[in-house]
Amino acid sequence: LLPPTERDLLQKAAVVGETFWDGALRALGAETPEVPLVYLCTREFLRLQPTSRFSGFREYAFRHALVRDVAYSMTPGARRREMHAAIAAWIESRETGSIEDDVLAARHFEAAGASNAAARAYIRAGRRASKHYNAFEEARRYLQAALGLAEALGDDVVRRDAMGHIGQVYARNAQHTEAEQY
Repeated sequence: LLPPTERDLLQKAAVVGETFWDGALRALGAETPEVPLVYLCTREFLRLQPTSRFSGFREYAFRHALVRDVAYSMTPGARRREMHAAIAAWIESRETGSIEDDVLAARHFEAAGASNAAARAYIRAGRRASKHYNAFEEARRYLQAALGLAEALGDDVVRRDAMGHIGQVYARNAQHTEAEQY
């Protein structure tokens, strides 16, 4: 029963995720999302977050997962994939150097069907995580995700890259037998 502009914005926001940013909505073609966002907040579909993960952009969240799920399901699959690709590109353009942002971009690339780009984003996340003290499991998990995608694609270049980084992660963790396997 929402007006078309607000319904469209809600669907775009649902593709971005449980939390989303006004800049991401602009990347999806919402030219002036401020007015519909205020309307959706006053109707208690959304809430403005006190801080934002991305500097210079307002962050919003769905008040209820069910609202997000319904809005997401109302978006046709092909359109959803296009939107996921645009969101992933928007996240990457932020160049935050954040593990979480690399993983978020990778998940959006996966949802878009862009497995090669997803694998590369997982490799970035794994490499960043491997530089943090006590983040062995996190780094290994992201690099294994990249390896799985590369193997499914048959992309030997990305597969070798992921395997090399997995080996380095094991070596840094003094697991030399496992490191040699990669």
